[in-house]
Amino acid sequence: MHKAVSLHYLSYLSPSERKTADSRTILKGDKIELKLEIRLFLRLLSKKGTIDILKMLKDKNRAQYRDLSTIDIGIATLSDRINESLKNGIIEHHLKRTTKREEFYTLSEKGERILKLIEEIEEIIN
Repeated sequence: MHKAVSLHYLSYLSPSERKTADSRTILKGDKIELKLEIRLFLRLLSKKGTIDILKMLKDKNRAQYRDLSTIDIGIATLSDRINESLKNGIIEHHLKRTTKREEFYTLSEKGERILKLIEEIEEIIN
């Protein structure tokens, strides 16, 4: 295993993938597959709730945790998706401490671009 791979990424890999992982590619025999980061990012997008979170943030412009909890996933899953989305830079967390404490999430610029691509793919498929 190469040291260039963060532990965050390794948690998404199968044991056999971990043995050959580096920060750029996963090697299988003579084949070089998708870059590791792309593969892991696509895996996040395919997880239950991720796209729903992105769509809600787009529709509302911003949402609090309680708004996101209306998505049809469990609370633990929601927390996981929020944390994974934050780590991957597709959503942003905001905490304002003025007279009233405000905490909410928004799509990042990267998240907006990703969601636009997802919507284009959905349009092609449908």
